[in-house]
Amino acid sequence: MTLKEIITDLESIDDSLTICAEKGAAWSDFSIAELHASHLAANQFPLPYFLEVSVAKSVISAWSFARGGRIPNLKEKCEAIIYYAENDAYLLPE
Repeated sequence: MTLKEIITDLESIDDSLTICAEKGAAWSDFSIAELHASHLAANQFPLPYFLEVSVAKSVISAWSFARGGRIPNLKEKCEAIIYYAENDAYLLPE
């Protein structure tokens, strides 16, 4: 499964799960990704920690709010969530 596939189905995924994703130089839409129970310690995940599902959903809500309620397409969702995971900050409009 890829990060893009998880983000595609994000709304149907349980908030209590954590996204883990393979990271080379940086995360991308096509990074290999998995979902895991959030109660595991970060060093117990088989792939690097990425974000909790609930946080990823909040990132999309914040993205939409900052753009007057516009719903992001899949590419924009991926960009916003990856940006947040890498920077611990929201991707704001230019």
